[in-house]
Amino acid sequence: MQHHLDHERLEFYELELQFVAWATDLFVELSALPEAKTRRMAEVLNHLDRACLSSLFNTSEGNG
Repeated sequence: MQHHLDHERLEFYELELQFVAWATDLFVELSALPEAKTRRMAEVLNHLDRACLSSLFNTSEGNG
């Protein structure tokens, strides 16, 4: 029998997980571009990555 935490049952949480996976793949691809070597691009990618995770964590915490 598999036990799930409350937030793992939310459809929105599953969509957020899918988005984080998609965004992570996108960030990896973008970071390989020559333009991504600039400090500004690296900062933008880092901020977007943290924002994606923050949303996911807030959903799980808020439902706990």
